[in-house]
Amino acid sequence: MSGTEMTIRPYLPSDESAVIELWRQCDLLRPWNNPKRDIERKLKVNPELFLVGLIDNKVIATVIEAMKDTEAGYITWPSTRTIAAEAWADRLWQPSRARY
Repeated sequence: MSGTEMTIRPYLPSDESAVIELWRQCDLLRPWNNPKRDIERKLKVNPELFLVGLIDNKVIATVIEAMKDTEAGYITWPSTRTIAAEAWADRLWQPSRARY
């Protein structure tokens, strides 16, 4: 991983395979959950709350914010590609925190 700044943006359909691979590397996948269906469900409700972090145009982090109500929410599926990327996770979650 380079010292390049991380870009944060909403998930795009073209991210699907990279996101699923990241989740696999982070041990987030379970046999009873189909990650493609999980993504499809999220995209039906508040898709703007599914964020990806990229360095050198590679997905290195994800965060999905699920709305609980108008005053509070919670973050699910946080993932980072490497321990070094964990430092970027805090920045990735800042947009979610700013809403509350």
